[in-house]
Amino acid sequence: GSNEAVVLGGTSDSILSDTKGPEVLLYMNDDKWISGGTTNSNPYMYVKLFDESGINTSGSGVGRNLTATLDDGKSFIVNDFYQAQQNDFTHGEIRYPLSNLSDGKHTLTFKAWDVYNNSSTATTEFYVVNEASLSVSRLLNYPNPFFNSTTFHFDHNKANQALDVQIQIMNINGQVVKNLHTHFDQAPSHFEHL
Repeated sequence: GSNEAVVLGGTSDSILSDTKGPEVLLYMNDDKWISGGTTNSNPYMYVKLFDESGINTSGSGVGRNLTATLDDGKSFIVNDFYQAQQNDFTHGEIRYPLSNLSDGKHTLTFKAWDVYNNSSTATTEFYVVNEASLSVSRLLNYPNPFFNSTTFHFDHNKANQALDVQIQIMNINGQVVKNLHTHFDQAPSHFEHL
């Protein structure tokens, strides 16, 4: 048999135009992360990706890999860590373990490409704190002062670990008027409690 309707070569007249790079959301440990927070020395880089044309994970073309760069120095390719959402080529995520990071401030930059060779980058900053003890940073409540309700926020270096949180609310005389207690089997990197 034969079929003369098959065309080899050329391009389609109905190719969509795509000039926008992927949407990149970059976190440390989980999606509760806020840039500038604290982690331990072995955090996870967590990335959520979206592109209506799809994410390029083949690495085809020079420099067309999913890459992360730590502190403007060491770059690493994370194509093999990309997981597409089931039955959806437009969404995916990456969980990449970082290890033995030194204490102090770090900057992480992530770059992704779509299948039309458009790129996007995202950057986050974080502080590594010795994990031997709990470190709490950016502790605040808002609004403050408050009348009926307030929300407490803080970052810590024990993400994904068991954590008991106790908050005491005091009046202006220093008397405890409310005790709040929350237990996490796997604590988020950023705590928020109403």
